[in-house]
Amino acid sequence: LPLKLENKERGVFPIPVKLQRVIAFGLILGLVLNLNYLDQIDFLRSFTELGFSAKRVFLVGDQDITVTQKHANTTTHQYLKIGSDIVFACVAIYSCYVFTLLRKKRLSGVNLKAYFGGNLLQHYFNLLILLGVGAMIPLIASVRGEIVYLILAVILGWHYIFKRFKLRYLFVTFVVAMLLLTQLEIFRQQSRLGDAADKFSISRVLHTLVYTAHFVGVGKTSAVVEHFPKEHDFFYGRSYLTVFIAPIPRVLWPEKPVVRIGRYVGGEVMKRNSNSGVVPGIIGEAYMNFGTVGVFGILFLFGIFCRTAYRWMLANRQSQVLTVGLYALVWIFIMDMFTSDFTGSTVRFLRVALPFGILIYFIHGSKILFAQFR
Repeated sequence: LPLKLENKERGVFPIPVKLQRVIAFGLILGLVLNLNYLDQIDFLRSFTELGFSAKRVFLVGDQDITVTQKHANTTTHQYLKIGSDIVFACVAIYSCYVFTLLRKKRLSGVNLKAYFGGNLLQHYFNLLILLGVGAMIPLIASVRGEIVYLILAVILGWHYIFKRFKLRYLFVTFVVAMLLLTQLEIFRQQSRLGDAADKFSISRVLHTLVYTAHFVGVGKTSAVVEHFPKEHDFFYGRSYLTVFIAPIPRVLWPEKPVVRIGRYVGGEVMKRNSNSGVVPGIIGEAYMNFGTVGVFGILFLFGIFCRTAYRWMLANRQSQVLTVGLYALVWIFIMDMFTSDFTGSTVRFLRVALPFGILIYFIHGSKILFAQFR
C-alpha cells in the first residue's frame, strides 16, 4: 500500500566520470566469466545434445550411485555464473543514473552532453548491451526468472527515479514475460523429450502462469499440506538453516547435503524424477517447517521486512539515487520468495548484492556505499 512519506530532497549525487569506466570494466569482466562458464560446461557439445536453452546438470563425486543419490550429487555450476551476476549489478547501477539524467533534464533542462558526456541515446544503447550480456547465461542455462528480473530491475528504476511506469506498459511487460517464460519452458522440454515436447500456444501460456509447479502453481502447496505431517515430519526450521552452507560449491564439497528444499518436494512429496525439483514457495516452505502456525508467523515477519524495505527506499530515493538500485535487488528477492524457497532466494540476492556493493565502492568510495544502508 502507498505510504505518505516526506521526500528528503537534498540534491542528487553528481555523476562521477569514472562511473562509465567501472561499468565498462564490469561488463568486460562479466563477459569473460560468461565465456569461461560456457567453456567449463563444454557448451558446444551440450548444445548438440540439449539444445540452446536447457537445464544443464552435471554429476560430481561418486559416479556409481543410484538414481536418488544422483539427484543429490549433481551441480549446475552455479558459482560459475558470477559473470551474469556482475552484469546484473551493472544494470541496477547504470539504469539508476540514466533515469536520474532523465529526471534532471525534465526538471531543469540540463545539457546532458555537458553533464555526463555523450547523448541519452548512447546511454540507452549501453543499457541494452548490459541487458543482453546479463541475460546470456540465464538463457543458455534455462534460468528463466533471472531474465525477467533483469527487465524488472530497469522498470523499478524508471518508476521510482524518473516517473511512474504506466499500468498499460506494465501489463504489456507482464504479457511479454509470460510469453518468454513459456517459450523457455518449451526449450527445456525439448532437451528432454525432443519432438514430444509441447508446442507453443495460448493455453500453454496459461499453463505456465497458474499450473506449472516451477512458477506459482497452487498444486504444489496442496501437495505439501496433504503430506505434512501425515507422511513427513515437520522440518522445524531446518530448510531455512541450509542457507549457511549453500554458498559452498558442490565441486569443492561433493558430499554437501542438498540445500534446496525443492529437491525434497519434487522427489519425496510429488514423486517426480527431476533434477530441478519443485520449489515450494514461501507458503509451502513455511507449512513444511511449522504447519499452519508457521504460515501465519513466517508471512507476518516477511510482511514486516517488505514494509521496512519499502519505507527505507521511499525515504531515501531522492537523496541516495542508488537506493533504488539496491531496492530493486531486494524487491526481486521479495518476489522470488513466492515462487522459490528461502535458501535459493537469499543466495540469488547475495550473488547480485555483493557485486553491487563492490562496484559502488569503486565508483563512489566507502562513504556512498554505506550511505545506501542508512
